[in-house]
Amino acid sequence: MGSALTGGKPSWAQAAQQLVQRVRWDLGNEAVEFSAGEEELSNPGPFGLQATLGGYQEAVKVRNDVIDLWHRRTAEEAVYAILLLIDSAVTSLPSMAAQRPVPTSETIGRAIDRCQDAFRNCFTQPRCLQSLACLSQCGLADQSCSYRCIVSYQSQAFTDFSLCALQKQNLLNSQIERPQTPRAKPLETFRGQPMTHELAENILVGHFDPGNNHRHSWLVAAGSNPAYEQFALQYQLWYKGSGRNTFWYHPTFLVEALDGAKIWRTRDYRVRRKETQRPWPGLWDFSVVDNGIISEELLKAVGAARKAGLSYRGCLVLTPEGEMPGPEHAEAISAAIARADMKPWELEATSNPPVDPANPPPLIAPESQEPIPLLARMAAAA
Repeated sequence: MGSALTGGKPSWAQAAQQLVQRVRWDLGNEAVEFSAGEEELSNPGPFGLQATLGGYQEAVKVRNDVIDLWHRRTAEEAVYAILLLIDSAVTSLPSMAAQRPVPTSETIGRAIDRCQDAFRNCFTQPRCLQSLACLSQCGLADQSCSYRCIVSYQSQAFTDFSLCALQKQNLLNSQIERPQTPRAKPLETFRGQPMTHELAENILVGHFDPGNNHRHSWLVAAGSNPAYEQFALQYQLWYKGSGRNTFWYHPTFLVEALDGAKIWRTRDYRVRRKETQRPWPGLWDFSVVDNGIISEELLKAVGAARKAGLSYRGCLVLTPEGEMPGPEHAEAISAAIARADMKPWELEATSNPPVDPANPPPLIAPESQEPIPLLARMAAAA
């Protein structure tokens, strides 16, 4: 598990305590008790599973899947490994069932009938078939593998297929919903100022200053979701749109495709202030069509790709140039991450190598967004 923000690793006891808390996010009202000591945690495979499950033919797949997840060595996938074990060997969990969509003859027939052109185009274009073949080789809940397949073989044919068959006609019969936990609490003040919607959005706009050749708000320094932290140089831009009360999020990130090519990818998220019973600045709903699938996110804690049968959580540390914060900021960062019930060692550092002059990022500079002097003034005063 990550040590980029702390310079050290947690003890087995600390890791076990945090894993239990994370697992409880998905248990709902299920009363499940389990425990493991340092000896069990230190055994090859999670919790000595080979000894626990070995010899039972019906448990072979569960054992292999859990060991595979555990050996990916990230906090997110360790949590999923434990959930899989509980769901398979103890009690069925609704949160896990939702991520195993089961297509029906009705959903398959409807998709084929209403998406004939999309099926035909995808199945006759090599790049679209490459996407499907690549995805079929990804392991259980391996979002890193799945997303790398998609961005490596991104094509209009695959986008059209996903949008029609998966999103509109719900071929997979997905019932996924956005996770409701953790209930991260946004800041009520920022540097002594009461938090308002305008101040919160200005913080997101951050260091955008195209006049000084700074066409991004922030760069990701560390994150907790392996599906996204595998990508280098994640430039983040938030900006006000030309329409009234419109706000956008435009990430630009570098993908190393499966053939070794380094390709820049971008996305465009619509951002809306989260509607709550009481005014609560600092919460936003995000939505984006990503390769034909609508993804809905609540910044900063949770998100869901509704018809892809995937849900995910994540926590990010952002800095102006992607540099890792110094040790003098460790306490403040730990306190901020704790608002999402997470620990610094659950985050991994992202890769921010020097930009290749022959392959610069396609950053944009929307004229509708002026530079925000808020953070510049604070940096100068610091």
